[in-house]
Amino acid sequence: MRQWLQNLIILVFVVVFLEALLPKNSVRGFVQLVIGLVLIAAILEPMLALTGLRIDWELPTISGERESFPLEAGLNLRQGALARLTGDHVSRLNDQAGAFLALTPGVEDARVQALLSEGRIDRVIVDLQLIPGEKQDAWDEKVIPFIARFYGLGHGAVEVHYREGGSSGTSR
Repeated sequence: MRQWLQNLIILVFVVVFLEALLPKNSVRGFVQLVIGLVLIAAILEPMLALTGLRIDWELPTISGERESFPLEAGLNLRQGALARLTGDHVSRLNDQAGAFLALTPGVEDARVQALLSEGRIDRVIVDLQLIPGEKQDAWDEKVIPFIARFYGLGHGAVEVHYREGGSSGTSR
């Protein structure tokens, strides 16, 4: 009984504090109704316990079991959303870097692919198609520093591949 009384007093203080924070608009009435219902339930709980009834304060899960399922589901949703956002962000960065390179005189086509490891970009592969007559070595000196700065990586994390149309081969 003592614990119930302490909880009720704490609940009343919290309710008074929350009501003081409420704006004076139409939402106030709705919030006061919900708070009043919670207070009534808290007051009636020990009386209902005498009759063998019990107020269940826990929210049921989909399976009906009381466990941390809602929390786990929320965390899984968050991780999935972050993965999608990260993937979309990296895809846009790849498109932007490829577009910059493709606009450079001497480049016929450029594709860029950033590779993720533990949610971070750790390596970038650039696939370039140069105009015939362009030299691969000269492009390595331009492309690797540009892409490294663009993605915030070291030069060793950028790999450049050349397709037919210009020089063929691979550079690091």
